[in-house]
Amino acid sequence: MKSIQRFAKPISLCLAVSIFLVCVPVHGVLAALISTDTIAKGRDGQTARADINALIGREDVQSALIRQGLDPQEAKQRVAALSDAEAVKLAGMLDDLPAGGSAIGFLVAVILVVFLVLLITDLTGLTDVFPWVK
Repeated sequence: MKSIQRFAKPISLCLAVSIFLVCVPVHGVLAALISTDTIAKGRDGQTARADINALIGREDVQSALIRQGLDPQEAKQRVAALSDAEAVKLAGMLDDLPAGGSAIGFLVAVILVVFLVLLITDLTGLTDVFPWVK
């Protein structure tokens, strides 16, 4: 009975941490196939403006615009004032930007997971990495 209890605590801690990590929300990227007709048609000025306005309508983009000192309504007015060629060029530049978040968030998450694993193994007595854990 003592040997089961001795192994049960570290296993239960590892299971608790793994369940916690499974429950952490992960932001995925959705992808879809694009038909040849869509690519062949290209973009006209109105479609490009609609794409840019949809981007400006997002909450995170609006907060970034406000941090830069630009009102979102003013940004929409500027988009409306673009010529068709400028709108198509700008929408094309937006399409070329990388998708997803920055690598900094992923790096911080990996460091945090490694720290937690080392801390748990230190608490269970399997390692002696952190001298302040007894």
